[in-house]
Amino acid sequence: MAKPGIGELAGAFAAKAGSAGSKAVSGASSLGGVASSAGGAVKGAVWGAGAAAGSQVVNAIADPGFILFIAGLVTFFFRGFIDNITLTILLGTIFMFYSSIFIFKARGVVLTTLFWVWYIFYGSTLNPDILLYAMAPALFIGMAVHGLYSKLSKKGSFAGGSSGELIGLIPVLFFFLDLGLIALLQKTFFININPLVQNLILFTPWWAILGIFATKKENFLITLSKFVAIIYILSVLTFGVVPDAFNTAGSVLPGPQQFVDAQKQIEAQLPKAENPSYSNFACFWEVGFVGDVKGCVNNRQKSSALRSICTKKEFKEGTNEFNDCIREEQEKQKNQAYSVSGDIDPNIDKPTKATFTIDEKSISQFYTLGAYSITTDLKIDNPRNQPLTVVVNCTFKSKGSYKDVKGKIRGMDMEKNEIKVNGEYENSFDCEPTVKFEGERYDFEIIATLKDLNSKARLERAFVGNKTIKEIEELKKTQITQKIRDGKSKAPADLARINFDLGHVKEEIVIEDSPYKNILLRSNIQNIGSGKITAIKSYNIDLEGFSTDTDMDSIKPNCKTGPIENQFTAKQLEQRTIALPVCSITHMPPELKDPEEYLKLKWVPKTFVAEFTYDYQLTAKKSITIKE
Repeated sequence: MAKPGIGELAGAFAAKAGSAGSKAVSGASSLGGVASSAGGAVKGAVWGAGAAAGSQVVNAIADPGFILFIAGLVTFFFRGFIDNITLTILLGTIFMFYSSIFIFKARGVVLTTLFWVWYIFYGSTLNPDILLYAMAPALFIGMAVHGLYSKLSKKGSFAGGSSGELIGLIPVLFFFLDLGLIALLQKTFFININPLVQNLILFTPWWAILGIFATKKENFLITLSKFVAIIYILSVLTFGVVPDAFNTAGSVLPGPQQFVDAQKQIEAQLPKAENPSYSNFACFWEVGFVGDVKGCVNNRQKSSALRSICTKKEFKEGTNEFNDCIREEQEKQKNQAYSVSGDIDPNIDKPTKATFTIDEKSISQFYTLGAYSITTDLKIDNPRNQPLTVVVNCTFKSKGSYKDVKGKIRGMDMEKNEIKVNGEYENSFDCEPTVKFEGERYDFEIIATLKDLNSKARLERAFVGNKTIKEIEELKKTQITQKIRDGKSKAPADLARINFDLGHVKEEIVIEDSPYKNILLRSNIQNIGSGKITAIKSYNIDLEGFSTDTDMDSIKPNCKTGPIENQFTAKQLEQRTIALPVCSITHMPPELKDPEEYLKLKWVPKTFVAEFTYDYQLTAKKSITIKE
């Protein structure tokens, strides 16, 4: 017999379930009723949870901010496959107007629209006819309409409504950020790429961030998405067909192509490490919260950066060549010369720069003998009036079994194709095939080699002689750091620069005369442009009065001057950073060794200058299809 309590409980469950059975049932029947009811409850709970989750998804999707969040994420993760300026501008335009209309409720939509018309169609011109007689009246009318609506609808004051148009600047800002604003600022204003700037360039989905933090609804899904977005941002940061207006108008802002090109150029210079957010999550999973998460993240970042470098060299992962490349890059990182870095300083010299761009409008699909050519524009900013030689060659490389076709630059000697430049230079080169095309698909390639470029860098150090640690720290605090603020070498933003370091440890500005401390000279040449260094013709680090341990060796390369024959191989020159020999200082001038005795000074500043001469190659490519 079942206990009364169980029988009553079974009866209650049976009654609620509409059972017609007796209240007094056997223990087995009672338990079966309980199990049946429990199963029904669980099933109901599952259906309820599913319905609740579905309801939250529907509720979230109804929020304009959440829609922008999802769309922004999708386009961000597929951005690597989008190499079309028209599509990039189209997506940016859609998101800009969507956020202006649906997220900011059309506040600022007039300003956003006027900006788009002015920027895209008028090429951000400062033409007063456009600004004063078209843009300004339209903006004034838009502000007045919003002000009157706000006043009459009693939703605010006239001033508040009209000034609300300024909200239109927010979508405009995110439009530029998504195009590559940070990369362009780095390239234009010589911002040094530290890990923070690098991560902002590579791993920030700007539209998704605007969307998730502009959501109005509140539920678990949206809250979770915000939480994940915050964690993602912290993970990233804490780790250390477009009109031709920009070609014709007097543009005050960079064109869309310049933003995109800057983004691509910076991305091309950076080894593509793993997304820091993913590294953090993966390391928490691997080592737990109490393990060495930081060390794990650093290792994953370094490993993925090395894989990226070797992948860019077109080695297939898993092959012997790929593994050899990884080992070679690891050995290079151990070389002290590779670890030396420098900063860009626009106050030293105006930089020498060059751009080489194919005029896509000059490309025709239809081939006519003697009337087919492709035009490429070369612009050299040469403010220091360096005497340069420019050599231009072009070819049409077959994408099938047929032969390559050599190109000829119109108006130039086919054997030399040389131009002498002494100052600013801008010219168009028209390349035509020397024979008839056999096939239909080719890669057009044109190369401009700039010869005898020169770049200088400077480095400041403080020589204190033989002093105690306390004396040195006091001098640094009260005098030295007032004059010498940075331990890195400084150079203009040329196509390539020389970085060098002199001292006991890297970037330490004070050099002592101590028998217990070495003074090392470490240096490298860094390619910071979009092309290739094809030759290093000379380098010289001015250390007059100093002796090094490489001075008396006529076989090994010298750390101060060079190069010797065959010092740099073609493979070395392809690297973004090319190491120069490391050496130790064995003797320095007496006035620097003991400034108090020779100069009656407690310390003496010294500026060192390094320079090098090199050849630099710019390449422009375009896939073409030929029809007769």
